[in-house]
Amino acid sequence: MFGIYRFILALNVMLFHILQLPTIGPLAVYSFFILSGFLMTTILHNSYGYTRSGFKKYAINRFLRLYPTYWFLLLLIIFIIFLVGAEFAKESHSKMQMPTTITEWTANIGMLFIQFNPVEYSPRLAPPTWALTIELFFYTLIGLGVSKTKKITWIWFAASASYIVLTNLITGKLGTGYGNIFNASLPFSIGSLLFFYRIKLLALIKKTPHCGKILTSIFLFNVCLTSVISAFSFEFFQQHGWKVEIISTWLNLPLSALMTVLLFSIRPHSKRLKELDLKLGDYSYPLYIFHTGAACLASWIFVQIGLLSKEEYILPIFILALIISLCACQLSESLVNNKINKLRNKIKAGTNVN
Repeated sequence: MFGIYRFILALNVMLFHILQLPTIGPLAVYSFFILSGFLMTTILHNSYGYTRSGFKKYAINRFLRLYPTYWFLLLLIIFIIFLVGAEFAKESHSKMQMPTTITEWTANIGMLFIQFNPVEYSPRLAPPTWALTIELFFYTLIGLGVSKTKKITWIWFAASASYIVLTNLITGKLGTGYGNIFNASLPFSIGSLLFFYRIKLLALIKKTPHCGKILTSIFLFNVCLTSVISAFSFEFFQQHGWKVEIISTWLNLPLSALMTVLLFSIRPHSKRLKELDLKLGDYSYPLYIFHTGAACLASWIFVQIGLLSKEEYILPIFILALIISLCACQLSESLVNNKINKLRNKIKAGTNVN
């Protein structure tokens, strides 16, 4: 049941960028990182193995999963920027600008925004892709064996946690950090550790009455509560909202880990639910990549019909942007991903785990 979960996480990032709901985006990104750590470790152990041949097939499959769809959506975003104008696009998102140098074009085509904080790199035609730079780094690291054994994975986790603690001591902050590879190492290592403890954790979840429902409720409550508290401007929230935000950010890590294990064990009970899970899962990646471009186009359409106040029409803009995004998702699935998936399945089917 990861498809629906991934779609909801992508939608949360969209809510963060367009409706400007605080914190909900970063929480979703770290949930994505935990899920990726778990899934990449799982497929390497169960499907590809750690041989040179296995790593090659794993790398090719990751490339085919990410880049053809991304390049297709990138062309759509470039078209949108030309349509609405560079200044309008920049007003929609400060990073959404056309590259002007070979280095900038290379970074955008490759989703490789090489600097300490990729989130600060500019220009980015698809602003959310800074997180894909981090994903690609850890895909490579996991493929090379950083989560090959339980012992190595614990060392990785300990180093990641130590970095966060040391950073907090130096800066005087209490959060998990955001926007660079070193901060993202913690959620990825947590996700990889889940692979080794998934059976025990699942047994514990199933042993506890109604644990799945309770866990899901707490996870959703944590995300919603943080966003609501951060969004309000009452004096109490101004003084104490940051405390709730920090607690929620840390709480998000174990909650996302347990949600990952829980959803890994759930299989759709009906054909329709299975199809919905697959469809929304396929949509999650293009939705994450394209939604800022869709929001830019939606805002421009509202300006063309004379509705100039973005703040006043922010909800209709979000709805239109979601419709545009879903159309782009279906287009990319029909024209790109359906064809690519046949090749990916063929590569995966020819892999022997050693």
